[in-house]
Amino acid sequence: MSAVRQKRYVSGRRIDTSAPARLLCILSVNFGASTDLNLMATELQTIVDGLNDEPFKMNLNLISIETISNEQLLQILSDTLLWIEELDTIDIREEDADVTALRIFNSLRVLKYRPPVEIEKLQQWRCGIVEGEKVVIHPILEWIFKNVEALKERAYLARYLTKIDVPGAFQDSELIELSNQISTLMEEFKDVHSQVIEARKDSLIMENIRADLNSMKIEKEQLSKRTDRIERKLHGIANIERLLKLAEKCRVENERLEKIGHLRMEQRNLILFSEQKLQRLNAALEEVKAAGENVDPTKRMKALQEEMETNRYMVNEKLPKEIEIKEAIVFDLKKMVDVAAMDRNDIANLQQKLDKMNAEVVELINERNRKDQNTDKLSIYRHQASSVYKKKAKLVEKLQEARLELQNITNKVETKRNNLREKSGTDFFNNYINKLRTKTLNYKRKNAEISDLKSEHAILSRTVDILANQWNELTQKIEESGGRTIGRHNTKDTEKFESVKLETDDVRKLRDVIIELNQQMDLKRITIDDLKQSNAELNKRLTDATEGWNVMKRNYELSEANFESAFVEVEENVKNMEDEMITKKRKILRANIELKIMKTISEKLKHEGLRLINQIEKETNRISKEVEALQQFDQKNELSLEEEAAQLAMWRSLMKIFQLKLQIAENGRKSGM
Repeated sequence: MSAVRQKRYVSGRRIDTSAPARLLCILSVNFGASTDLNLMATELQTIVDGLNDEPFKMNLNLISIETISNEQLLQILSDTLLWIEELDTIDIREEDADVTALRIFNSLRVLKYRPPVEIEKLQQWRCGIVEGEKVVIHPILEWIFKNVEALKERAYLARYLTKIDVPGAFQDSELIELSNQISTLMEEFKDVHSQVIEARKDSLIMENIRADLNSMKIEKEQLSKRTDRIERKLHGIANIERLLKLAEKCRVENERLEKIGHLRMEQRNLILFSEQKLQRLNAALEEVKAAGENVDPTKRMKALQEEMETNRYMVNEKLPKEIEIKEAIVFDLKKMVDVAAMDRNDIANLQQKLDKMNAEVVELINERNRKDQNTDKLSIYRHQASSVYKKKAKLVEKLQEARLELQNITNKVETKRNNLREKSGTDFFNNYINKLRTKTLNYKRKNAEISDLKSEHAILSRTVDILANQWNELTQKIEESGGRTIGRHNTKDTEKFESVKLETDDVRKLRDVIIELNQQMDLKRITIDDLKQSNAELNKRLTDATEGWNVMKRNYELSEANFESAFVEVEENVKNMEDEMITKKRKILRANIELKIMKTISEKLKHEGLRLINQIEKETNRISKEVEALQQFDQKNELSLEEEAAQLAMWRSLMKIFQLKLQIAENGRKSGM
């Protein structure tokens, strides 16, 4: 039954539950229920845009993408990866599930997609890909469509720079020489590819330079035309030289005022940044003072002792066992690599040895159970000890994860700090000011050109009206004098009409001439009306463009303001984190100093205790010697207990007599005085 491939259906797709697929799907059943299925609209929009472009053209939207089944979603992921790798599409219904999964995993590995780090989440992620879960595949598709060009280049390079690992048992001199040749060709390919990239960059730079030159030529022509127009306008004005000098002085003063305004703004921003920095430093100083007042050496000592115990446990117990396990695994792998190719007889022999070892293990377990029948009372304590050991191991693993997370956060903070050092300060603000200044100058130049065009259009319109009036007056004069217009001829820029004297006095012919002239006048009026209409349309388009530009300018200013506020906020957060790290380091340094002080105090107390112990031993020896001397003295006197008691009572009575005598003498002395 183990050799039969079992099939089942999940979400409308046939899933292979043979050994490779079962290894990929060792998961909890509630994976989909415990994961948030609602992605951000921007992420879904990125996926939809990518699937609607070439070569997919799926015509999806944010609603229809949610109705895609798991099988179709897995097919889309497969097609996308094959499109990135420039391979032909594969229908996943025609290949096994484990083959599809391994192909997708290999493609993601080549493209350097980062899966989850934790083992449980990694297993859930793998099973989510096998079953076509949206919460797993949507982030992958979004990552692919955001980095299409980079991933295509990575897949192209992986096609020529991926080495094939050959087991040591199959390697010989020819294979080694071939692998060396392949390595040499790979290095040559890298050099050629880097040269191609540099050449592409140079070509792009040349194209940009050509485009800039063309734009500069066009701008030069426009400026020359504008200069000619201005010279024609100013040709008849008196005192033109004096006016030009005054205009130049005005321009210089305006530029100087603009520079002064920029400098004032820069100084104001520098003052603002300095005040913010001063506030942060004052807050950090207050925190350091508060932390210094609330320092408790006992807590520090306790925390350091706990950390020392944890490190001692990891160094002495946990890490050596893990190293032994890893060494055993490496030894087994080396042994497996060194073993030659096996046939069915070798496998049968190994199976027999395995059966024998299993039988011996069963016998040993039975024997142990028989021996443990007499020591069942200790089994409870064994279980308790094993559970405590397991809990301890879990806590140590959690501690390691917390330390790794702390290290990652520290690295991220350092990276952000470096980025802020590169971007912060006056350089970044100066770049922003220069860009804004360039855009302002472009806007002023375009606005001046538009105003010139407007004035020129107004002049030409007025000229057309004047010429039309003159034409009407001339026609009326010709009609009144009995003449008619017989034709016109073109010159270089203008059209001139010739009038002749009266050729006939026939009223009908004169009427026909007048009708013809009226028709020509109507055509001219229609042409003028068309020009006026086109002029109105151009004015409307200009107004719309100006309004759009104003809206874009306001949006740009709002985005710049938001960016500056966000930048200041991020900078403050980073500064706070830096200050916190500095505070922590200072606290650690202070705790180390206090630990050294406590160690010196404990050593002094230890020496003092030894000295007191020596003194007590000396006093004990002295007292014991005195007791021995008294005992010897008693033995020499050979007095009985009754005699000793009588002698003691006699001495006490004698002491009382002397005390009474002294008291009487004292009373007599006082009474005599």
